[in-house]
Amino acid sequence: MAFAAGMMVFPGGRVDPADGDPRLAARSNLVRAEAARRLGGFIDDETALAAHHAAIRELFEEAGILLAAGRTTAPDVLLREREALLAGSRGMADVVEALDLRLDARALTPIARWVTPAAYARRFDARFFAAELPAGGEPTFVGAEVAAHRWTTSDAALDAMAAGEIEMWIPTSSTLQRLRGIRTFDELRVRLALPASGWAAPSLDRLDDSLLRLTCWTAGGAPGRSVDTFLVGRRELVVVNPGDPSPEALAAIVGAAASNGGAARIAAIALSSADPEYSGGADELSERTGAPVFGPPGTQRHLPFPVVELADAGLVPAGDAGLRLSLERPGVAVYVTGPPTRQLGGSTEAR
Repeated sequence: MAFAAGMMVFPGGRVDPADGDPRLAARSNLVRAEAARRLGGFIDDETALAAHHAAIRELFEEAGILLAAGRTTAPDVLLREREALLAGSRGMADVVEALDLRLDARALTPIARWVTPAAYARRFDARFFAAELPAGGEPTFVGAEVAAHRWTTSDAALDAMAAGEIEMWIPTSSTLQRLRGIRTFDELRVRLALPASGWAAPSLDRLDDSLLRLTCWTAGGAPGRSVDTFLVGRRELVVVNPGDPSPEALAAIVGAAASNGGAARIAAIALSSADPEYSGGADELSERTGAPVFGPPGTQRHLPFPVVELADAGLVPAGDAGLRLSLERPGVAVYVTGPPTRQLGGSTEAR
């Protein structure tokens, strides 16, 4: 494939113009305005509903699972309609009308948004959904795009990536990290559904002459979920927990560094945890600036980009403000040495 060849990914693809067909909207249990709210805002109503319908179509095309309700349809009929859809001889609206179905867009729980880094020639603005496998549903893969497939737990997939058995890009591995420990779909809805508050522009606060706090609103790729990213230093800056991978957040981080004066530069990135809400934007920020990424022991295991794991006292060997990772409380705090000592958490800052 021209894009993501050999990568292990979730079923999915692009939103086609036909996904906005009025016939699909008429047979959906979701209205346009609600579709936009479910995606955390920052998207027009038509595109939001089309994204839900594209997810249903792609899941049916690539995995044979159809999120729809209606009259009982024999497996051979579904297979025939799926083959016609894949061949391009029928559209999704034709299939839904022929089978007299109602699309169950509410079965999809939006959980993330990821935008391809600016350095890539092919870029995508991708929405991620989770859905409960319908009773009796059995994924089948016949698409020409699928070279291999597996049904696996999050932990097993992440361990396979760490062992070099499979390759994943950050949106996939981050989604799996967020799914770890979730046992029921109701629990997923509570923990991962996008907040109703929606997206907001990053905001910058100067806490003192060597500490900036940037509050961002797409932590771990989830619009509406906030994270505090800190810039520590005066001229040689360390960015702490760039957990928001959105273009807006990354531009705000670079802009915040520039606000320290023309001579300031981002010298390093420090993660208090591999959790996507702390690490989501680290890889692209590192690519943009050339800054190495540091983290406590174990950080590298489930991240698909290089991390220098710190031992002993956890002092970050970069920057001009003396930044120390807390090894006693991994994933909780970062400390700035020297009076007054500050504790910088992933989403809070205790003074």
